[in-house]
Amino acid sequence: MIRPPIYLTWTILMFAMAGVRWTSCPALGQGFDRIRVGTTVDSGNIVEMDELKVKLNKGALDKEYAIHEIQEITFAREPGELTLARSNAAVGGYQTALDALARIEMDQIRRPEIRQDIEFYKAYCTAKLAIAGEGDLQEAGKELHRFIQRNNKNFHYYQAVETLGDILVAWGSYNRAQEQYAILAAAPWDDFKLKAAVLEGHALVAQKKFPDAIQRFDAALAMKLDTPIAKQLQLDAQLGKAASLAESGQVDQAVQMINNVIASAEPEAAELHARAYNALGNCYVKADKPKDALLAFLHVDLLYSGYPAAHAEALYHLAPLWEAVGQGERARQTRELLSDRYPNSRWLKQ
Repeated sequence: MIRPPIYLTWTILMFAMAGVRWTSCPALGQGFDRIRVGTTVDSGNIVEMDELKVKLNKGALDKEYAIHEIQEITFAREPGELTLARSNAAVGGYQTALDALARIEMDQIRRPEIRQDIEFYKAYCTAKLAIAGEGDLQEAGKELHRFIQRNNKNFHYYQAVETLGDILVAWGSYNRAQEQYAILAAAPWDDFKLKAAVLEGHALVAQKKFPDAIQRFDAALAMKLDTPIAKQLQLDAQLGKAASLAESGQVDQAVQMINNVIASAEPEAAELHARAYNALGNCYVKADKPKDALLAFLHVDLLYSGYPAAHAEALYHLAPLWEAVGQGERARQTRELLSDRYPNSRWLKQ
């Protein structure tokens, strides 16, 4: 069996254990709306917005952006707490984002687009925490559904629909989740159709329908798209297929595929890396290699703990692995951390 490229050097360990957190300074006083597409930022005044496009006025001309092109929008004179919340949400700091949003005095916010952005990030971050076990799934789902119903012309519409589908998968309501993913698939962009196929595959994995999941991931991998977003989605499909193969007994092939994902994914794709190391750890558990499994899950605990769903899964597996290598106290501490941080997690209930 090929061993994984796991390099837990002391430098990495010390960096991770130091609790380094990336933050950004609030962009107070900015006089223009800004739209980020890839690494390019364009500024002007947003004059039109719906679920498909955003139109930016640049003085003598208007420029239109399709939603699937946009990485981020910041608004002129938005509260600094919203800027901070948006930055933290992008790297998995959902509770930090909610804490920042809670400091905003909503009665001082007049612009509808800014109010909608605040409402979206409150619902989105609450949902992400609930999926990981840090909150109530049903209440989070209701909040997100309210946002969708009230703001179906907002540029966050499809992201909200996707997240509601993820909540429904976590809830075990797979048919209703499929309805949400079908909305993504019906969007007029191929990368959204690709995303829907990958999400449907993960929902099938959650139902333990591994042959069906592999077919869905293969369909995603067969789509001929050459964009940065599509490449990451296809790595996600490759990871989902690998996990399904491992559950079907093809552990060696799964390990090779997961290593390829880890090697190919951009360093900024931290959540994908977290899920990849969890999948790798699961492979080594199945192969009865507890030390290799421990190192894989430890990657997530030390380097990617900012992603609650992946972190809760890693903690669940780490506890018995610490016991397997004679570290009973570490096992106890790990179980306590899982219980304290993710009290509603499905992993805690297993």
